[in-house]
Amino acid sequence: MFAKIVKNEMTDLSQFSGGEGWVEVPEDCVDLVKTYDKKTKTIRAMTDDEKAAIYAVVVIEDAWSHLRSRREVQLYETDSLVAADRKPTENMPEYREYLRDLPASYTDKTIIEQEAVRSFDEYVAGL
Repeated sequence: MFAKIVKNEMTDLSQFSGGEGWVEVPEDCVDLVKTYDKKTKTIRAMTDDEKAAIYAVVVIEDAWSHLRSRREVQLYETDSLVAADRKPTENMPEYREYLRDLPASYTDKTIIEQEAVRSFDEYVAGL
């Protein structure tokens, strides 16, 4: 098996070397999670620490995405209420500000433990 290396990153795996830029994958790495070692210019098995770091990045990105999508749903729902010729309630502008401010209230460290995005009714009940 061979790995295509572009800008010091693996971009493709193939049974055949396509010529320049392809590096052979050692047999003991074929069924493992692999990485390109820039220092030795070889393919090696990824360490547990490297896997954990990648996993952490994915978890954080997913948590941010979840927060933003829930916030967008709630903003859309409040838009729908106003568009349905219903007068915005007294707390609606405050609630929409709460929604807009949500991302600023988290960091990459705290986003993992994010609270659920409150619906308008839950928000008003908590006042």
